[in-house]
Amino acid sequence: MYQKAIQVVRHSIFPIFLTKTENGKHILTAAGSGFFINDKGYFLSAHHVFHSNPDRTFMPVFLGNLPFQTTNKMVEIEEIYSDPSRDVFLGRVSSEFLTPVKMNFEPQNEGKSVVLSGYPMPIITVNPQHGGFELGNVRQYWQPTIIIDQFEKFAMNKAVPNVFMTQHAALNGMSGAPTFDLDGTVIGMSIATSNRKLPQSDGEMRVDNGIVVKLSSLRDVIDLAG
Repeated sequence: MYQKAIQVVRHSIFPIFLTKTENGKHILTAAGSGFFINDKGYFLSAHHVFHSNPDRTFMPVFLGNLPFQTTNKMVEIEEIYSDPSRDVFLGRVSSEFLTPVKMNFEPQNEGKSVVLSGYPMPIITVNPQHGGFELGNVRQYWQPTIIIDQFEKFAMNKAVPNVFMTQHAALNGMSGAPTFDLDGTVIGMSIATSNRKLPQSDGEMRVDNGIVVKLSSLRDVIDLAG
């Protein structure tokens, strides 16, 4: 059902890493996901992917469209625009792996089938013989779901406007990744998970839903990319 849509999107998304050198050793950690919006190297991601880490010595870098393509070296990410109120980040990289997504800015209705994507649970190891990082187990993940509600969500200690809720939640590491429909057209970007507890006679049941910012509300940010 989603096979064609995934093939359309899979070469446009990538993991975002943070790196620094400490005591002569390179440190690399995965922070979230991003997706290209044009062929000039501009991409969208979530603001908190880049600005929630208290250690400001970390530098965000691009290493390619894993696991399919990797860069020969770390490519520094340039910040173009960032807005914490909408949890959006516009960045740019200089790389040859720049397949842009298709985008739809039209309103989307409840009940629409969509797919969450991104790079959760990455495994980063160091080559014991040659050094350097092994990234073969940094894999893409796809979560089919549906839109179940549209509202202003209080998430990450602030009100986030112009979002919709999905039946399934994005996993850690999927923040900043695109949410797309059955045609592989992007309609939003994952930014958070809503944790709700429903009172039950025998205790409490927790429901986790995904929070996706509508692409239509980010049109002004996308226009900055030219």
